[in-house]
Amino acid sequence: MIESFIETNESIIFSDKAFISLKLNHFCELVLHKNNKIRIWLKFYSIEADEEGIILDVFLSLDDREMDSLRAENYIDSIALFGITKIIKEHHRGIDHAIDISKFINGKNIKHLNNCFINISISNRKELKQNNKVTMDKISILKEIII
Repeated sequence: MIESFIETNESIIFSDKAFISLKLNHFCELVLHKNNKIRIWLKFYSIEADEEGIILDVFLSLDDREMDSLRAENYIDSIALFGITKIIKEHHRGIDHAIDISKFINGKNIKHLNNCFINISISNRKELKQNNKVTMDKISILKEIII
């Protein structure tokens, strides 16, 4: 069973050192199904980058609060959803990526979780240049519970 968590309805522009935090409501049902496999699908549509080599970092944060910055200490209860960050190399292409988060959630032994956040940022790891920009037509996040 796949159902939508969240979908943006307008273009999103990420600029240098900027990030977006998307709140996922009603996440508590995922912690109730301990034996089920939970998969999160991330779909990024029509990505356009100013230059090659810009990295898209995506984290799932389980600490039930919005991030106010990208400091490393904010990601203690987070998982990098791409495992290895995804590098944007081709213009006007999308990214469709899925990850099983069951072990991560079960390993945290979470009993109740009302909300969580998907935190998305861009960076250029080789040398942080000014005026980097990534534009996406839409972001869609879906959940799949496999019984």
